[in-house]
Amino acid sequence: MYRNLKPNPYPLNNYVQSLDYLEALIRVMSKEEGQKCIAESEGGYQDVFLELDHVQLLSPPVKAVAAMIVFERVVSDDEVDADDRAVLARVKENGAVPTKGSGFGMYHQDAYEIIGFENIQNFRVVALAEGVVLRVQFYGSNQIT
Repeated sequence: MYRNLKPNPYPLNNYVQSLDYLEALIRVMSKEEGQKCIAESEGGYQDVFLELDHVQLLSPPVKAVAAMIVFERVVSDDEVDADDRAVLARVKENGAVPTKGSGFGMYHQDAYEIIGFENIQNFRVVALAEGVVLRVQFYGSNQIT
């Protein structure tokens, strides 16, 4: 009886080479691998100041495939309010408008990641407190130059 005692040579643990190749291709095409920061001079980093109860969209660069957002509550130009335990904002990624009672609640220093240009365009946020700032870093793909 034949037994295959060799270790799996494929990095994603598929024993069939074609399935491993297909999985890797899907990950590359869906932009899950190979992301790099877009330079600030190209609009890759933005500070978005939110108005209370006003729905805000992001303004991504054309080549953005992902974004990392950090929520902060700023008291003054040089002071960040680190003791605030209230929900600062609510977000939705499906294009619908978040409200005070609907959407993911975000707190001070929470990080939120968005994958995919369409999801970045559909992202909506509404501030539930004064002085909320989004620190946004956009990422491009190594496959797109």
